[in-house]
Amino acid sequence: MKTFIATLLVFFLSLPMAHAGDVDGHALSCKLISSSGPQTSRFIFENGYAYEAFVTKELPLRIQNTDSRKYTSTVDTIEWPVRIYAYVLDRKNLTMERAFKGDNTNRSHWQCEVKTPAEITGTLNQILERLKKSMKDNKL
Repeated sequence: MKTFIATLLVFFLSLPMAHAGDVDGHALSCKLISSSGPQTSRFIFENGYAYEAFVTKELPLRIQNTDSRKYTSTVDTIEWPVRIYAYVLDRKNLTMERAFKGDNTNRSHWQCEVKTPAEITGTLNQILERLKKSMKDNKL
């Protein structure tokens, strides 16, 4: 009986935790595929949740994250909501589609590349410093 209980204990401890997702510890940097000008969104995946990281436009300038939302994944896609949008990433070619929740006609398409969360943070810190330097000569 003790062997059976020990075997069950080892089995359950070896299962992945329910809150951990299969892309945890990864991040995405995604560029909008459009003629309207450059736009980049950055997402970080941790503990089964996804959030967008960005530099604020209002003062004081800082790096901010959206509320994290649970992501779901299949063999082909990863899906997650952020604010008023629903995101779907094609895992094979790293194209992402963003749609307004409840409006399937308004979609944008993005090309993504896999990054680490540290790379995203480093990029955002560079953007933050560049913006702070550009404001140094402001008169008001």
